[in-house]
Amino acid sequence: MSKNILAKMSKFEKLFWLSIIILALIYITLQIFATLNKNQSETPILTLDPVMISINLDKADSNITLDFEREIANINSAIDTNVDNLFSSVEDNVDSFLDFHYSVIGEYIELGAMATNKINETIQKRLFGSDFESSVKEAFKQIDTKYGDSVNKHIQMIHESATVNIDHKLNNDILIRLENDISSFTSMQEGKLGLVLGAKLIPKIAQVISAKIALKASGKFLLKSSTKAGAKYATTGAAALAGTACGPFVWICSPLLAITAWFTTDAVVVNIDEYYNKDEFKKEILEVINEQKMILKDTAKLEYKSSFEELSKDIQSKYRNTTIKRLKIKEQF
Repeated sequence: MSKNILAKMSKFEKLFWLSIIILALIYITLQIFATLNKNQSETPILTLDPVMISINLDKADSNITLDFEREIANINSAIDTNVDNLFSSVEDNVDSFLDFHYSVIGEYIELGAMATNKINETIQKRLFGSDFESSVKEAFKQIDTKYGDSVNKHIQMIHESATVNIDHKLNNDILIRLENDISSFTSMQEGKLGLVLGAKLIPKIAQVISAKIALKASGKFLLKSSTKAGAKYATTGAAALAGTACGPFVWICSPLLAITAWFTTDAVVVNIDEYYNKDEFKKEILEVINEQKMILKDTAKLEYKSSFEELSKDIQSKYRNTTIKRLKIKEQF
């Protein structure tokens, strides 16, 4: 039948239909090649990108700096609060120390301590008490806890900034290894800073406070001693004369009266000294305590900031040195 149709066609009609068939075949062939090329160009391939994280961190630099400063402010606030609480017990002990200092018994104990070169230890025990060391550990434990919280928040901020537009599923293993490495690194830094500061600074500060107060107390003792010397010479002489009235018992009366006069003079001079000088001495002691307290705060803030800054830079460096995987569309040839 097809042969009959072809036979009936003129030469022109045959050429026409042949041209149509050829053009259709060419079109179909081109469509097939276009589809193949399109599929090939849309096929993703795996590539490694060593700079994407660095670019992300560069863009987020100002935000990372702001976050760092905010967390440092939080740490400084924790230092102020805990150091103030730590020294509040010392400040509370000032009044009881002054009561001891402005007593006849206290004066003789302090004089004995001066003679044996243990006045610093005597004052330190009175002001700081036996629980001060444990209070120091607790205070810096609280500061370390706040420091750790701030570090973790800052690390999370760096992580989010560094991994913008990164395929987390594709890089899951890489990111887990990186996070474990950072966690191990920060754990070595955290927890030991406060202990080192407490062990290194607090004993020195307690010694400095005690030594400065002892020096002030020694100067005051010298003034009182010169006053007492003349008064005691007169009173003990009068007591010896009064002892003659005891008759045959003068050998008992004179020493007793002399001792009574001696300690009476002590009590009078101590009371006068307390009346005129106690408030001033208290002010001087509190000034010494506050001075050393501020030194401790400033030193702790500097140490924690330095440690935090070093951690932040090292963690960013770890991210920058991490090569991530990317899926890239193959280019059309």
